[in-house]
Amino acid sequence: MSNTRGEIIEARIVVAAMGGLHVPNWPDILGRETFSGRHCHTARWDHSIAFAGKRVGVIGTGTSAIQVVPELAKVAAQLHVFQRTPVWVLPRPDVAIAAWLQRLFAWAPPLRLAFRAALYLQLEMLSLTLLKPRSAFWVRWLARRHLHQQVADTTCRKALQPDYPIGCKRIALSSDYYPALQQANVHLDTTAIAAIEPEGLRLVDDRHVALDVLIYATGFRPMDVLATVQIEGEGSASLNRLWADRPCSANGVAVPGFPNLFFVLGPNTALGHNSVLYMIESQTGHIGTLLRDMRRRRCAEVEAESAAMTRFMIDIDRAFPGTAWAGGCKSWYLDAKGRNIALWVGLTLTYRWRLRRARRRDYAFR
Repeated sequence: MSNTRGEIIEARIVVAAMGGLHVPNWPDILGRETFSGRHCHTARWDHSIAFAGKRVGVIGTGTSAIQVVPELAKVAAQLHVFQRTPVWVLPRPDVAIAAWLQRLFAWAPPLRLAFRAALYLQLEMLSLTLLKPRSAFWVRWLARRHLHQQVADTTCRKALQPDYPIGCKRIALSSDYYPALQQANVHLDTTAIAAIEPEGLRLVDDRHVALDVLIYATGFRPMDVLATVQIEGEGSASLNRLWADRPCSANGVAVPGFPNLFFVLGPNTALGHNSVLYMIESQTGHIGTLLRDMRRRRCAEVEAESAAMTRFMIDIDRAFPGTAWAGGCKSWYLDAKGRNIALWVGLTLTYRWRLRRARRRDYAFR
């Protein structure tokens, strides 16, 4: 491996844990480079920007925007939120753990583990509704109830009501986003943006919105993590070329032709329902097992079989149609051809079982 400082690092094993949600997805809007005020993307937050007393614009209303809008609303003189597509929002279950309950967990650790297991199973149940959207009525009811409880104005409520299946885009968790949008200094605008100008935005109805600061909350490009790194395998094989059309892998962990290279959160192992930490734990445990097998067998290399990658990609493509994620909306889960390039389509427990079975049949040890 070589880095930008010219250093060369030699290693027998490489684990690529670069993550996926950090490469900004910049919007293709006319005049984006001409804005004269301060600006940044939520994935490249500029902590030097002072928002107090400023006219601030936020482009996007996905899960990134839902985190920053309530905070910006507290300090900005005027906050303009530009929405193309509303997002499904569930109340954030962020409750304080009472002191007596903390003492109980400390006294009886199995109870704490049971509490954690209950939270995990609750999120796994959510995945069942996304896999079978007809059973998602209870999640839709919760989201609509949350919207009705927090937004009294019918016009605003209508603008915030999604028209696509819940889960098609990433579901947001927030209890302060809707209240923030109803503050006197906050304006929700659903009119499309025609162009960005030096002093603000021009909308398609020819209105001009004057801004001092512009925030792009326009999401990520999850599979562009290789844009700044070149990965080469056996026989001058290039992972960048292999993944140019579509990222593919064996179980989201390894790629044929690239021995001793492993991925954490590789293709099709992101989640739209549960904690991705469980997936990371499953993958790191799997990689550790493979390394122990290498040592036990006195092998120098381990490489994913081509058949393993074929099986994994076929299983992903076969499971995807009919799910909420295939509901027809535009999201970072899909590429330009509408193919699922990011999500694991199933239970997280199923993925862990798959990795345990894969140890013997999906790898060649040399």
